[in-house]
Amino acid sequence: VDSYTLRPKPKVIFFDCDDCLYFDNWNIAGHLTTKIEDHCQEAFDLPNGRAYQLYKEHGTCLRGLMAEGHIDRECSKSIDGFLDKVHDLPIHQLLLPDDKLRQIILAIDPSIRNLFSQQVCVIMPSGAFRLSELMTYLMESST
Repeated sequence: VDSYTLRPKPKVIFFDCDDCLYFDNWNIAGHLTTKIEDHCQEAFDLPNGRAYQLYKEHGTCLRGLMAEGHIDRECSKSIDGFLDKVHDLPIHQLLLPDDKLRQIILAIDPSIRNLFSQQVCVIMPSGAFRLSELMTYLMESST
């Protein structure tokens, strides 16, 4: 008997979207890093390289900006504004459809499919992989 068939059926499967479920040789990550760096220099007058340093120190640049008082952690408008600004990418041009991946995901029980993303896949409802259409639940991590 194959040991795989003896395993209990999973109750949930989480798909980590950003450069995990798909991989584009860090192309989108590079675009995001540049957008974040540029925005932090323009909006907060941070020196070049500080946004990436905040990312390394706090896990995300946004957490670092909140920790240092550049963004009020209680103000969802400020947080959303930052996320909207830095994630404004031509995602449909950067990430192409992958029908093979789509078919693999569709073959999984829909009641256990969940998507985890730090925005990139969540903001592309009809392009690329159309992952939001395939998932039962979208879990977005913005901070």
